[in-house]
Amino acid sequence: MKKIIGIVLSGLLLLGCLPVSVFAAAEFTPQTNAVDLRVGILGDTHVGSTSATAYPFFQDNVTDLVALGENQLDGLVLSGDIIYQPASYDENNYDAVLGVLNQAGLLNKPFVWAMGNHEYPLLSKDETLLAKSRTLFTQKTGHDVRQHVKMNGISFIAAAADDYYGKVSAETEAWLKDEIEASIAADSSNAVNGAFEEGVVPNSAKPVFLTLHHPVSHTIFDLDDTNYTQGFVNYLKSRPQVILLTGHMHMPAELPATMWQDGFSAFQVPHSSGGNLELPDMSNEIGPSDVHQGAMLEVKDNVVSIYKFNTVTNEFIGRPWVIDIPAIVADKTDSNAENDNDHYLYSPDKRENGNVPSFPADTAPSVEINGCSVRVKWPHNAVPGAETPNQQDNFVRGYKVEICDSAGTVITSKIRQADFYYTESKVSNYESTFGLSYDTEYVVNVYPMSGLGLLGTPISKSIKTEADTVPAGATRYEVENYVGSDYPNDVTPNVKASGGKLAGSEWVGKSNLTITVPITIEADGIYNLTYAMGEQTSSNVSAITVKLDGSTIGTNGSSYAQNISNLETYPWNYTPMRLYENKNCVLAAGDHTVTFEIAGVSASYNARKYFIDYFQVAFPEGQTLTANEPLTLEMEDFSPNQSWVKDSKDASGGKIMSSSWTNADPDLYIPVKISDAGYYDVEYVVGKTTAPASYNQLNVAILDSNKTTMLHSLGNNLSGNDNTFTEKVYENSYDSMPMIRNKYSKLWLDEGLVYVNVDVLVFTYGDGSINHSKFNLDYFKFTPVADTRVTISSGAPTTFEFEKFIPIEGQTTFMEDSGASGGGYIYNGWISTATYNIPITVEQSGYFDIEYVLGKKTSNDHSAWTLKIGDWVIGSSSDSDTIDRGSYTTEAYAANPLSKFRENGVWLEKGNYILVFDVDKMNNGAGNHCTFVADYMKFTPKAMPKLNAKGALVVEYEDYAVSNSDVKDDAAASGGKFVTNGYSYSNQSAENKIMVEDAGYYTFEVVMGRTTAPQSYPLNYLMLDGETYLAYNNSYANAEDLSSQYTNYGNYSADVLGMWRFSYNQPIWLDKGVHIISTHLNSMGTPPVRRYNLDYFALTPAEGMTVSGSSVAVTGAYEQAVSGTAVLALYNGAKLVSFKTAEVSNTKAVTVATTEDRAFTVAKLFVLNSFRDMKPVGAVKVFEK
Repeated sequence: MKKIIGIVLSGLLLLGCLPVSVFAAAEFTPQTNAVDLRVGILGDTHVGSTSATAYPFFQDNVTDLVALGENQLDGLVLSGDIIYQPASYDENNYDAVLGVLNQAGLLNKPFVWAMGNHEYPLLSKDETLLAKSRTLFTQKTGHDVRQHVKMNGISFIAAAADDYYGKVSAETEAWLKDEIEASIAADSSNAVNGAFEEGVVPNSAKPVFLTLHHPVSHTIFDLDDTNYTQGFVNYLKSRPQVILLTGHMHMPAELPATMWQDGFSAFQVPHSSGGNLELPDMSNEIGPSDVHQGAMLEVKDNVVSIYKFNTVTNEFIGRPWVIDIPAIVADKTDSNAENDNDHYLYSPDKRENGNVPSFPADTAPSVEINGCSVRVKWPHNAVPGAETPNQQDNFVRGYKVEICDSAGTVITSKIRQADFYYTESKVSNYESTFGLSYDTEYVVNVYPMSGLGLLGTPISKSIKTEADTVPAGATRYEVENYVGSDYPNDVTPNVKASGGKLAGSEWVGKSNLTITVPITIEADGIYNLTYAMGEQTSSNVSAITVKLDGSTIGTNGSSYAQNISNLETYPWNYTPMRLYENKNCVLAAGDHTVTFEIAGVSASYNARKYFIDYFQVAFPEGQTLTANEPLTLEMEDFSPNQSWVKDSKDASGGKIMSSSWTNADPDLYIPVKISDAGYYDVEYVVGKTTAPASYNQLNVAILDSNKTTMLHSLGNNLSGNDNTFTEKVYENSYDSMPMIRNKYSKLWLDEGLVYVNVDVLVFTYGDGSINHSKFNLDYFKFTPVADTRVTISSGAPTTFEFEKFIPIEGQTTFMEDSGASGGGYIYNGWISTATYNIPITVEQSGYFDIEYVLGKKTSNDHSAWTLKIGDWVIGSSSDSDTIDRGSYTTEAYAANPLSKFRENGVWLEKGNYILVFDVDKMNNGAGNHCTFVADYMKFTPKAMPKLNAKGALVVEYEDYAVSNSDVKDDAAASGGKFVTNGYSYSNQSAENKIMVEDAGYYTFEVVMGRTTAPQSYPLNYLMLDGETYLAYNNSYANAEDLSSQYTNYGNYSADVLGMWRFSYNQPIWLDKGVHIISTHLNSMGTPPVRRYNLDYFALTPAEGMTVSGSSVAVTGAYEQAVSGTAVLALYNGAKLVSFKTAEVSNTKAVTVATTEDRAFTVAKLFVLNSFRDMKPVGAVKVFEK
């Protein structure tokens, strides 16, 4: 046996000298210490016969146990699934197990054996076979299915589940409680007549071992096992003496979560022999089959130590788990309630803040991008953190890969479990694949995970997926990207191909080839699969078999969905390109494998001749809901059994899904993609259960994309709520269940994937002998609710009343007020949550002035609120309001007065949005509730500022949105006002779009506060179209001091952020069309804040004539650059007075200056290609004096 010293291993690991997957081992030597009890533990060995794969590993398990116990084992615990009973039922399977135990001398020792599911025939529900299996167990083992065995005076209690699926009867639970109670009472001084009063914790210091095959709910790995009642679980939590030993889960013993404590203790017996290791909470679902482990417990002075060992390497796994029953009971029974968990070393509170692993410096993930498919790779080199006290968690359990959008929102994630259960890691790198959106920026984060499942700091990489013309909602995999570097001749460029390449060639290779394409399905659902391949038109062309997860789904035969061969020429006339399709394929979320098996052509050719373009996964058409039209789902289209689909002239679509008796599961999970968030009415027609004691009840609901959260409960088939629908029996339906219709109004659905769930409750006769279903299912329909979307007009003001979108129910009240918009407003003084969604549609992109009337928060006795679209906050209760009471005649709350708020010149792009009115809970400490007052919101279209050659354009900042700004009155300001901000967090850009109607040169100026103290007042600047810097507020160049003219600086003085006029140093050429002047308002300091004063910016046509004394200058603007000789001619009426020339080259602005003392009335400017040819270039510019 190997002699590995645990402390040396731990030290080397901390120094980074060993692979991170090594779990601390210890000497694997016989236990010779004096103890009161030593018992071996095995589970899930799955031995079928002496020739079964698991048999030699079971022999090793038993051999190691005997050696560890120095032939001094006092007994044995078998936690179930010790044998493997096939569906065909074999009475001899126990013999192989019992033979090994007998040979090891253990059959003469006390033992308990809890029947597991595999002691029953595989998947059997046949009660006769189940009873026969229980009888066989008793005959072979000499034990009843319920056992209470004493080992050295300590109780070991075990019981079987009642069937293969782990059901535990009330009788079994009662028996277990009685046996546990009697064992504890026998050693307790506070028992009364062998029992304990309610709430009394027994003071026995002796452990009681309970063995069950299936874990109890919310113990090991927090599994939700409904086989046990909550009452039974609660009872166990009142008995700290109980130590539960369970199997079933095939978990590796290295995981700390195999040990659990909270009121009692539970230990998950490690996976011993046959089958695959299970990987909890992991994305790679199938674990290895070569991990074999066991356990042994020792009791000394009622303190229990549980050792774990590795049968393959003959090593202990870490240190033993220690359960100090006397100390735990002392804590529970003393007068100090604060110390009850002190000696529960493995309770959740001891594991909340564990240490985490970290990647070495300079470690980074690599990402391969193919269209929208990404493959993330990273090194398996994370270094464990220090051990969290007592938890043995200082190893790398795995890695979490997280894909975030550019805003940091997690889009999807996967977890890869490391192979820590091996002495040395077998991998140096891991990888995960994801299907994402095309042409989108993401951040990839890879987190190392501790033994407790806690995450360390991630390594990250920013990526952008490729653009493509893939249909909306589809994920396309380019098959050529998966051919592999060993087959370079199997990739052929082709301009018609998706991605510009094809897998395949007209003649290549000498053997068969399989191309494997890993795909990722992000959510459970029904999908359409399409793949483009060249058809096998003759035996001289390769046959291709397409498989999904090993099952054939198609070939390149003559049955195809679409001809895409460009008149049989693409890509080759012998392999014309076809589009093949599989509709309504049920796929589970996670990784899948598509294979293209390409057969070589006949031996005389010795070649592969084929072409494959791509494989595509798409959400089915007809299952996407928009705000524009209803969506009807015919339930028969989603029937898992086509024999249930019946023609019916009465049914929607002419068919119905119906059965009068079936043992199969008819439940439906119909995926629906919500394209437009909004309000929808729903209805469905199903068969009524006229006698619940004889006919199945069904429940209908809308679930989230994970099918775990109910978004809307939609009743059942006990009765219909639509009285306008005539209850009737449909043709070819089950005639004992007449059809009814249920309707539900105005349900809010967010954008994304949901599931319509029809849950048919399985009917069971009173004796439990028959489970079956009877049902009639017709259709389910969504209808967009009219008038629940605000359409913002580009031609006239649009006003909506908040009461239209906030339900007037409970304490939400409508207050009539003749001065209010719509004749009243709504208010609520006490509501637990208040977030309201208002769908809006902007007809045309443009500027809008926004005003709204809400209650102003004047104290902590009322709630703060925000109005926002996505991440853009339109306004909040912290904004300055206009305190415009208007003509309101009532006041719901004096401390929450109705006030008018404005945002001027807000740019809204055309499209659909969700306006969110979000009310916070009050923070006055008086209660956890919300208050609000709301009247209306108004959008008034505002023309985009227009610039032309006729005159200057002045844009007043107060007319356009600069969030959180104050508007100050000042006589010196342009328009009499300017905007200011003295203390606002974060950087911000104010963008102003202008429409240039006449191309030409223009001068630019802006009036804003100039920073004279850069350490306190940040730099602000303006840009044109994101490229040209127009002005900085820290410059003296081309700047004029206006600070003394302004008087209303508020928090500022003129000498720190006084107003200056800044001008661009030359005319700017602007083409016709939309341009953007962006004002960048930076922040600085700690915390970073913005401070600024803004008055206006102006653009003035540069073309024209200036005369000063005898000096004359004329500027002309040209749409196209000109070169040649520019001529300025001055006329007095029709008489030429003088002319001046200047050479110009490749310019759009031509300026000629001269001096002239004589009188003139008109100046003409033109450009000649030269004086020799005298050909005019561009138009003649005429300017009158």
